[in-house]
Amino acid sequence: ALACAVTYLRWLEGAGIPLATPVNQVAMVLSVDADMFLSAAKLRAARLLWARVQEAMDLTPAALKLHAEASWRMMSRRDPHVNLLRATAATFAAATAGADSLTMLPFTSAIGLPDRFARRMARNVQLVLGEESHLGHVADPAAGSGFMDGVAHEMATEAWRRFQEIEAAGGMIEALSGGIIQKQIAETKEARAKNIAKRKDALTGVSEFPHLAETPADVLAPLEAPAAPAADTLMPYRLSEPFEALRDASDQVTQTSGARPKILLANLGSVADFTTRATWAANVFEAGGIEALQNDGFEDGAAAAAAFAQSDAEVAILCSSDEVYQAKAAEAAKALTEAGAKHVYLAGRPDNGLSAAGVGTFVYAGCDILALLNDAHALLGVAR
Repeated sequence: ALACAVTYLRWLEGAGIPLATPVNQVAMVLSVDADMFLSAAKLRAARLLWARVQEAMDLTPAALKLHAEASWRMMSRRDPHVNLLRATAATFAAATAGADSLTMLPFTSAIGLPDRFARRMARNVQLVLGEESHLGHVADPAAGSGFMDGVAHEMATEAWRRFQEIEAAGGMIEALSGGIIQKQIAETKEARAKNIAKRKDALTGVSEFPHLAETPADVLAPLEAPAAPAADTLMPYRLSEPFEALRDASDQVTQTSGARPKILLANLGSVADFTTRATWAANVFEAGGIEALQNDGFEDGAAAAAAFAQSDAEVAILCSSDEVYQAKAAEAAKALTEAGAKHVYLAGRPDNGLSAAGVGTFVYAGCDILALLNDAHALLGVAR
């Protein structure tokens, strides 16, 4: 945004217009998302950077007009009501950072053309925060926050470094033509995608706490799929898209066959032994549209295998404590395989001994959940 603004000023200066006139008209549109602190710091950093640009151009300082918009990137199609919470956090960030104006997206924007209710809710989020939380009654709510000022200055320092790289390349037009901007965005997107895939950055209602029986939200018209972009074209995207694609594929199977892909939770031992990992495992697989079959636990592998044989699941995941795994996991993995399980997972860290016993994949915090779910879809014959 800073490089674009400077490019416009150069064009105006080249047209013979004194910069003292247009500099007072400059406005920036910046996105804000559910990360309240970083979003607020970004807006505050933008004002610091604009002041630095005016200083470098020997211009009389003029306040930057900032318009904040809800980030399209944070919106989800699944469990869309969570978007109301995201919009609330984004609105709070914009208000506390001193945005001059803001626009929040209706919570069904990622699904299609929002209806009257969704549009009204987008307005009400702003009205409630403004009129009932009184965010507009304080000139600078974040003033005096050492944390906020520190983050804003760090962001401004890094942004200024990147701005100078763009200037060294000849300006924004040349940086875009040379692919510099595209490369920077691609690197950031890749790093963010890895965090999403590993659920380091959780998406509530999508990668975390999915709701397979959710009722579709009403829209006036469905959102049309965008045309395939040309090479090096910068296109908007949403963080939840990879997980939503898995859910869409599962829904398609459910509609055509009448049954959703399933996995049996082979819970071993007592409730205290397996509940934590069973809950976590169900969360993981249902994020990919694979229904987790719940139960009260099994005494041993034979009981788990018998339950698997009676279910319509094609795969199973062992869930219990490390102590129970040592005593029963190997026998249970062999029993499930003999009962016809195409693949046996285990909720826990890799163990070579259990791999030899028939455990095909270990599922644990920090592993690539998205890759695991894609593999599970291929194993279960879920077409994309």
